Amino acid sequence: MTVLVIDNDLLWHRCVRRHLRHHSVLSAGDPPTALELAKRRHPDVVLLEVILGYWNGLDLIRPLREILPEAHIAVVSALPRHDPRWAIGRGADAYGEKAVVLRRMNLR
Repeated sequence: MTVLVIDNDLLWHRCVRRHLRHHSVLSAGDPPTALELAKRRHPDVVLLEVILGYWNGLDLIRPLREILPEAHIAVVSALPRHDPRWAIGRGADAYGEKAVVLRRMNLR
């Protein structure tokens, strides 16, 4: 399985890479890099942060869906105030707060 992590937080990239060490993990810190990696590598799963510096990660869901119609796209946020319906309504498959996702990864 190949996972594309789209986030400008390098610590998050390291955490995901450590917990998914038996899988191929691709890293992108901005939308242009993410879309290029998606086109070239066709990941099975995308972990997409809502806030990407100056960019809104939710705006990436549609172009990612066009490139990767079969991929599972999960939106994550460091901030608990985001409504999951924003992500799901734009075409994401799942939504989670980073703190919750990290706790679940640490349980495995």
